[in-house]
Order: sequence, then structure tokens, then C-alpha cells
Amino acid sequence: MDLVASKAPSGAAQFLKTALQLEQRQLVLQARLGRHNDGNDISATESASLESECRSLRHDLDKWHRQQVTFMPKVELPDAEEVKDDEDDEMHGQPESEALVLPSDFSSGKRKMFALEILTSFEKRIQIGLTHNLLSAIKESLGHQGAFLSDKTKHVRGQKDNMRAQKMIQNAAEHSRSLTQRYNHN
Repeated sequence: MDLVASKAPSGAAQFLKTALQLEQRQLVLQARLGRHNDGNDISATESASLESECRSLRHDLDKWHRQQVTFMPKVELPDAEEVKDDEDDEMHGQPESEALVLPSDFSSGKRKMFALEILTSFEKRIQIGLTHNLLSAIKESLGHQGAFLSDKTKHVRGQKDNMRAQKMIQNAAEHSRSLTQRYNHN
């Protein structure tokens, strides 16, 4: 066990991992809402799904912010009870754009002042691990995309099969773009 891990409060790694997962959920929700706001027609089920995801994300963000007070006691955060839970409240009504206030968001001087060095170290380790995982997933996704394209050129004959193969290639390309967007955000 290294020195940093021995000084960290119990549950710090899980706390930060949850924060990074919440950031990813925010990014995905922003993308889904962006497609909706671009004027694309949206079904009632998709609209209900978006509303449900917003509520779920709001609940998880509130829960995480309550934990944040425990792990970052010296940082002055807005109290969850002080913020109104209105739909028209811009800051609290849009969970996809709410800042989480992670240890890495502070300058090195503020990290020392708030005693966040250990949490910052954990956060960086988790970020590096996620980055490696995303790079591996992007490489795999591009491999699938290339295999689908190769398979299409070798074996596909006829309009029906051609359209089906093209749809598989487009899905693989969209998956690659999604992973790349997550990697760039990370």
C-alpha cells in the first residue's frame, strides 16, 4: 500500500469514481438534449426517458453533494437545503450542466489550503485509468468498424444486404465517435 492510499479517508476512491461517473452521465445527457434541441422530432417515450434521466441525475447529484461535505469539509459549497428545487431555477434545474467541484478544479494553492492533495492524487489516478480504458475501447471500436467495412466489401451483394451492412458500419462509427467524445472530455 502506498503512502497516499494510507492517508486517504475511507471511501475516497469510490467517492471520486462516483463523481467521474456523474460527469459522464452529464455529458451523455447533454448530447441527448442537444440532439433534441437541434429541432429533431422526439417521441413521447424518448421525452419521458430524458425527463426520467434528468430526475435520476438530479437525485444522484444531490446525494453526491451531501457526501462531498464529508470528503471536502474545508471547501465552502452551497448547502443543498438552501438551493430551491424548482424547475425554473437555472442552477438547480439543469443537472446536465451543474459543476461538481472536484479537487482538480482548484489551483494547487487552494488544494493545499483546503487539504485536497490526497483526493487530487486519487482523482488523477482514476482519470488515468479511465483514459486507458477509453483508448482501448476506441481501438476496439475502430477495429469493429474496419471489420464491418471489410466484410461488406467481400461478402455483401444486393441492396437489402448492402443497406443492412451499411447500418452496422454507421452504428460502429457512431459508437467510435461517442467514445472519442468521452475521451476528449476526460
